[in-house]
Amino acid sequence: MRLTSEVQVVSRLCPTLNIKTSAKAVRCQLAIGKKPASADKTIFIMISTTQNLSGHFYKIHENIEAIHCKFINEGKASIRVKQPAMDIMISKAESSQLKKFVQLIKIVVMQGSLSDGEAPSQLSTLTPVTGKALNNVKVKKIFGRENYPIAEGFPCGLTHLQISYCRLGKLDSRILGLRDLTQLDLSNNKLTFVPHELRELPLTLLNLSKNNICNFSEDFCKESTLSSSLQTLNLEDNPKLSRLPVTLHNLSRLHTLNVSRCSLTRLPSMIGFIRSLCFLYIADNKIRTLPHSFLRLRLDQLQASGNEFIAPTDVVESRFQSPVPTLEELAARALRLHNVAVTKAQVFPDMWQYLNSAKRCFCGSYCFESFACFLNFVPLIRLCRVFSTTAGNNSMEGPVECFLCSPKCLRTFYSSRQAVHRFYAPSSS
Repeated sequence: MRLTSEVQVVSRLCPTLNIKTSAKAVRCQLAIGKKPASADKTIFIMISTTQNLSGHFYKIHENIEAIHCKFINEGKASIRVKQPAMDIMISKAESSQLKKFVQLIKIVVMQGSLSDGEAPSQLSTLTPVTGKALNNVKVKKIFGRENYPIAEGFPCGLTHLQISYCRLGKLDSRILGLRDLTQLDLSNNKLTFVPHELRELPLTLLNLSKNNICNFSEDFCKESTLSSSLQTLNLEDNPKLSRLPVTLHNLSRLHTLNVSRCSLTRLPSMIGFIRSLCFLYIADNKIRTLPHSFLRLRLDQLQASGNEFIAPTDVVESRFQSPVPTLEELAARALRLHNVAVTKAQVFPDMWQYLNSAKRCFCGSYCFESFACFLNFVPLIRLCRVFSTTAGNNSMEGPVECFLCSPKCLRTFYSSRQAVHRFYAPSSS
């Protein structure tokens, strides 16, 4: 069995002899097996580096004092060797492979020198490795199920990983251990959901296009490493995807969002709060109306054709609370109206979410749960610099949800509709 990781070998005699050691972790390949062309059945650990491809050998049976595995799930372990008095410290290893490696050492420690018939199939012939095997691989592309690394795992230093046409039905847990990964492309597979564990990776690009995704965990967009790093999210061609997380706006650095050719019926209500969003592709969905916050967007490019935008209508839906709004609503309105600065650390998460769901009325006030709603048909080209449509109709209008904060504003709306519509019309980019 072979394992690629970073290894630091430290002599325990150095402190005794008052010798300072400057040993640093280097990229190595570890292997467990027997020396080639030798009648001796003794099993060794071989550690090969770019400076010594032939490797250093450490006997296992009756020569391992201790194995420390407390942080094995983080790809770390240490092996204490009796002779020579060395500590082998392993880091940045793929955790599942490291577990198998340690388990094999324990088997050899217990059983000693094994005959050929008894030797586990994982034992390797300890031949010199090639320099290519020790290269710090940063980019890996896998096309086709026959090329998928089932036994050997992924290089721990990967920054770019593409796995396509492998018919993956769920995310390989080994990918979650790639802590340096910044670009992950899982397009053209059979994934059915987006696991929230991905939020612990520092991804800048996540491509999940052409899958069968139908479930998108709300936890995926909670504040995490991913929420402050992700810049491109591609969910194109997932025909079973009908909704996006309401917390999508937590992806504070999101620059490009592609959800074309899905089955979305609406967009998250706070999508307009993603200030970094420049490219938005929502073509060929089932979207009927656009959220009020959509008017806040200032995009470089927008694709919105092929949706089911409803026809212009004068219908007003009243959701006023009777006889007056709740105390929570009145307090939130006052905070927003007077621009009282409230930080996320000062309020409960639910209240922070509530305050950020504010809807602005044409009178300048705000509303939250007590309001009347109507549709304002806005030329979408005024929300972006480049508006793309398959029909070439740059005058396409989108029905944007707008709100009235009180019965008084509702009466004003009925008496002067054109003035109210002009208030909600966005200025040209």
